[in-house]
Amino acid sequence: MSEKNGSKKTVEQLIIDNLFNQQVYFVFPTDISASVWAERALDISEKSTTKNRGGAIALERFIAWDYFKSNSIKSQQQDKRSIPTTLRKFFAIHILERNKKEKIFSSLVSQAYADTSVSFKDWITSLLPQLELWHQRYSSKLSAIEKTFEQNDLEDCDLLRLYEEYGEFLNANNLFDPAWEKPPFYDDGKTWYILYPQVLLDFEEYRNLLDSSKNVYIVNVPTKSKTDTKSFKPQVNTFANTREELHALALYIRSVCTEKNIAWQDIALSVPDIETMEPYIRREFELYSIPYQLRSGKKLSQYPAGRLFTLIQACVQEDFSFASVRNLLLDKNFPWQDDVAINQLIEFGIKHNCLCSYEDRNKKVNVWQDAFNREANEERARIFLLGGTFDTVYFRGLIRALTDIYEAQTFTQIREKYFMFRSEFFDVERFDQSANTIISRCVMELDSLIQLQKDFSEAAKCNNPYRFFCSHLDERDYLAQSEDRGVNIFPYKLASSAPFEHHIVIGASQNALSIIHQPLHFLSAEKRAQLGINETILSPYFISLYTHVSSLTTYFSCSNKTFGAYSLPHNDLDSISGTIDKSN
Repeated sequence: MSEKNGSKKTVEQLIIDNLFNQQVYFVFPTDISASVWAERALDISEKSTTKNRGGAIALERFIAWDYFKSNSIKSQQQDKRSIPTTLRKFFAIHILERNKKEKIFSSLVSQAYADTSVSFKDWITSLLPQLELWHQRYSSKLSAIEKTFEQNDLEDCDLLRLYEEYGEFLNANNLFDPAWEKPPFYDDGKTWYILYPQVLLDFEEYRNLLDSSKNVYIVNVPTKSKTDTKSFKPQVNTFANTREELHALALYIRSVCTEKNIAWQDIALSVPDIETMEPYIRREFELYSIPYQLRSGKKLSQYPAGRLFTLIQACVQEDFSFASVRNLLLDKNFPWQDDVAINQLIEFGIKHNCLCSYEDRNKKVNVWQDAFNREANEERARIFLLGGTFDTVYFRGLIRALTDIYEAQTFTQIREKYFMFRSEFFDVERFDQSANTIISRCVMELDSLIQLQKDFSEAAKCNNPYRFFCSHLDERDYLAQSEDRGVNIFPYKLASSAPFEHHIVIGASQNALSIIHQPLHFLSAEKRAQLGINETILSPYFISLYTHVSSLTTYFSCSNKTFGAYSLPHNDLDSISGTIDKSN
């Protein structure tokens, strides 16, 4: 693997030099970066075509690092496939379920918590890609001091057991973990340029593998030389508080677009604490008529319509408590067929204190059914009790439908039961387009789990598929497509390597911009030091990228007092006092 010092011009030159070489691929840190560079390549291609020197280019040659890892890094045994990320979690669940009975772990999961050890599944999943690095370092260390694992502490023994179990799981399912692969890198005749790997948190896990290939080239994050005429540190505009900072931001963007003749969509605004800042930025931009496009995805379950599956889960888990039923049935994101019955049901629950079910003399009492039986003559209750058996009336039908979804034994059954529920209780034609899009995306994620279960019938089993599905939606990012065009608003880091005309970073405080990569984070600092594992400070790389890929001088700003605390500008930035044009 060869290295090249890179900058924006270097990347552009690489693209120009290899534009029509179909065997050359470019790997960028993020999808955003890959897509913007691909657009730049299209522009270059059109100009080349105009001069009768060009031709078509394949956009799939511009890919993100995550895609490269899962689709391009091959096992030495070519009949194996890369493990899907979701399947790692299934493995974690399986071994933690076994831990309940066999007490496999003593340190990773304390035996006092063995009965609830499945709650550690996300943490165990995060360890798996790093176990090969851990095993290599520990094996070398133990060989040097002639010590065996059995003589080591409980944590090491637990990690060794997890390493061995995961290895057996991979072999049993004909899989490989790309982070575990050893040289040589599979050479398929393509040439790969890995761009700005210093900002990739897991690149070191793959460095040894990629080092073995002569067809892999590195383009480093650009650094300033001593002869650079620019200031060594980029300047940051500081303001008294966040409100002043946002006000100055809006005025600055308007002035830049007017004076520099830059289109709104050619500006990228990066925001470290975007969840907190988003509503304030929206308000400020709307006050100054600045069009914008939010480019920050959210978890599917955080969208209003995406909450449907979590609300269904809450109803069943809480045995249809009043709060869970109310939250589901009164949610206006879902077009229920019978609003009259729903409103009367809620009124009935309020009047008769249907708070939650309970046990009476070791007998479970459903608070709703008990109230219906006691108040059978009341108008509201008769809606549910008349016109057929109790199983066919509205509320009992709802209970049955939601319970069937929650208790489904496979992901395929969840899909079938959901669509039965949807057709029976929703007026599908009245679904809002955005809500329908989000729910459709959730169903697509369910389809991916169905396919995973078809491909790995035993490995992808779990005791409660619906609970797994809901936790899966909690992790899946989705950015709803928008036809709006304007200033691009990103979370910090995401667009740092994308060649926008102008990059702006707000909230550039020491705390917000500090990024530290800590390999084998699950070990204590003492153990990491013994293994020769050092943490890497990534903050300067991101700041440098923002500075170099922007055509205009990158605008940084920071406030001394944020909405939640006091702050200082990052120490890799040169602080200057920000100003506001009072005439605006």
